Amino acid sequence: MKNGRTSPIKWQDLQPVFEKVANNKLNSYKALKNKYDAMRNEYSLWKSLKYGETGLGLKLKPAQMKGNKRESTGSKMFRNFMAKQNSNQKRTIEILEMDAFPVNQSQDFSIIDVVSLINNMVVDGIMTKWSNLWCFAMTLFEDAVKRELFISLPDDASRLAWLNYKRDARN
Repeated sequence: MKNGRTSPIKWQDLQPVFEKVANNKLNSYKALKNKYDAMRNEYSLWKSLKYGETGLGLKLKPAQMKGNKRESTGSKMFRNFMAKQNSNQKRTIEILEMDAFPVNQSQDFSIIDVVSLINNMVVDGIMTKWSNLWCFAMTLFEDAVKRELFISLPDDASRLAWLNYKRDARN
């Protein structure tokens, strides 16, 4: 057997080379032999795991998908889901951009217009300034849609009824 245990290599000749490569000083022939035996056992274990027990082998190739032109049901569902998500995201971005840039908004429904209507309702005695309803209205009109709806109502009585309804519906 070449280069095995029965090889003509002497441990005394191998020890200085091993110490230089391993950068480790061994005290005796027996320490070198023990180190060699331990490394051989580790290599045998590694080799059996790599080639034997798992059956994976050295050259692993990913599984090849069949090249048929049909689309699987799961793939079709995922593609449809992603298309719907994409359209939802685009619509959300459009809404946020409309809300973010006042240039795109109609100036007919500004906060100034709403506050002036509320102040007219206070002057006419329909609403009390600094009341719970007045404070609720001020926070409600941060939303542009609610401002537009409030301004579009025909008179102060219907505006007051709508404000009371929104406040009661919140609770």
